[in-house]
Amino acid sequence: MWFDHAIFKEKIKFMFNNELSMEHVEFEQFLYYDTSRLKLFFCSKNIPNVIPEKWRRKKFNCFMITLTCIDVSVLEINGGGVAFECTPIIESTKEKTEITIKNDGFYLHCSTRTMVIEDITPHWDVRWTK
Repeated sequence: MWFDHAIFKEKIKFMFNNELSMEHVEFEQFLYYDTSRLKLFFCSKNIPNVIPEKWRRKKFNCFMITLTCIDVSVLEINGGGVAFECTPIIESTKEKTEITIKNDGFYLHCSTRTMVIEDITPHWDVRWTK
């Protein structure tokens, strides 16, 4: 799985029964800061079958996930414009994680020593209301 070597991968195990797809997510934004940290923000309409009990009490139609890459050794960005649907390619070993995000007119590739699953929260997006 894409999160096998991530810090706080236990969030996915306990919140979603070890299943959380990153297919067809919306790439919302990114932030590069603090010498070599990259924060990636995604929004997904692919709600897992198993969700936390506290989420059941909230109105939501998607969830936000924030990944933080620490000790980035390679960062390539070409093009412009975010807020597009994609399926990020996340390949991970104990030593490093490679993340690639591609879309027409945009390319991001990152090689990092550590990937952290920083946050996963329910969200209500008015664009997806029926």
